[in-house]
Amino acid sequence: SDPNFYQKRINAIAKTLEHDVCWRFKRIKRDHHQRLVDLDIYRLDRKAMIVTFTSEEIKQLKDYAFILSQLMNYKWAQLLEKFNSAPKIALKVKGISDAKIRRNNLSKFKHILLSQMKDGNIIDFYTGKVLEENDISIDHVIPWSFMYSDDIWNLVITSKSVNSSKSNSIPSEEVIERLEKRNKELVEIVKEPKYHEELQTAIDNNYVQKFYVALSM
Repeated sequence: SDPNFYQKRINAIAKTLEHDVCWRFKRIKRDHHQRLVDLDIYRLDRKAMIVTFTSEEIKQLKDYAFILSQLMNYKWAQLLEKFNSAPKIALKVKGISDAKIRRNNLSKFKHILLSQMKDGNIIDFYTGKVLEENDISIDHVIPWSFMYSDDIWNLVITSKSVNSSKSNSIPSEEVIERLEKRNKELVEIVKEPKYHEELQTAIDNNYVQKFYVALSM
């Protein structure tokens, strides 16, 4: 009932949206020259920081409120997934819909995982057997199909045959416990800041157990 209160709120919203939302949201259509052009959703005066709508535009926003909120939540989830170690559900849905799911080459992690090996022996994480160098494969303990991410704390060295036969099976509690132990040993060896930080973060936040529980539910 206080006009000044509502005007202050409107001004605050307009000021926030003006910086990086309203003007970008409008420019989502391309002309025949592939140039971005404004859609007639609302008028934005960036200098005066004023957003104006017609009664018809307000009606359209109200009619499509549910769809818009779902779309915004979906895009927000996709953005957040870039910064979190999560199963990346939103990205999976997008990948399935546009057939662009791709697994990355894991060879870049090989030297990190081998740094833990002693006496020059390459030990299979699952079987404990000594491997030949030409029989090395890098595997996700918690399946890639669930993680949708390549994290050093979830990667181990095994043989090619074990890796291919393991598929997307859920690891046993014993394997999970060994992975936690391996990570605590590996973090003391790894010197590269990026991987050291990833391992320490996983240990501090108990990622192995959290993702294992989520996978088993």
